[in-house]
Amino acid sequence: MTGEFFFDSYALVSLLEGRPAYAPYRDRPVVCERYNLYELACFMARSGYPPAKFRTVVRDLRPRVLTPTRAHIVRAAALRAGRRGRRDRRLSYVDAMGYVLAIDHGLTLLTGDRGFAGMPGVELVAA
Repeated sequence: MTGEFFFDSYALVSLLEGRPAYAPYRDRPVVCERYNLYELACFMARSGYPPAKFRTVVRDLRPRVLTPTRAHIVRAAALRAGRRGRRDRRLSYVDAMGYVLAIDHGLTLLTGDRGFAGMPGVELVAA
């Protein structure tokens, strides 16, 4: 396991929940996009965590947050559109953006989302 990782929302939730498969990534620097943090906050709210816990989690993660450019937006939209109709390979808007950002920044996408199976630049971790 070398290099830096882009933690998608699935990976962030897995860290929060302490899933054993994600233990090797616990001390790695976290890189993500702001909407990955938003999805984490939504998960935590739905799960009954108090709002202060989200602030604590983000403080402890100390994520480097990447900001997409217009070019990233276009590429992510094209990626998502190209996978339409393949139910087993669909990507959410946030996932498509995360993948494009990861590749563009030379990072490996860390995820448990099977929609990324077989794609280059992905470390798929079964939870």
